[in-house]
Amino acid sequence: PGVGGGLEDVPGAYCYYQSSDGQKVYMDTLSFRCLVEEYGGYARLPHTLTCAALDVARYVQTEETRKKHKHLAHIPLGCELAAAAVDVA
Repeated sequence: PGVGGGLEDVPGAYCYYQSSDGQKVYMDTLSFRCLVEEYGGYARLPHTLTCAALDVARYVQTEETRKKHKHLAHIPLGCELAAAAVDVA
């Protein structure tokens, strides 16, 4: 997540978690929402997490996936990436 607080106060800002080794593996939307709920907001999210992947969905970035996953719109079209469902408990 972004450094500092108040991401919810920055219009158009998105927050996401990516694999620490630089692979294009990102936390899936449901896991991320659960994490935000558990921590009580974006500003309270930890900067790093260690968690186990429960499931990984792989796909290629298209215009459709960009619209569906706005937080990953910076990924180039045609790029392979993955969304990981993680155990946030």
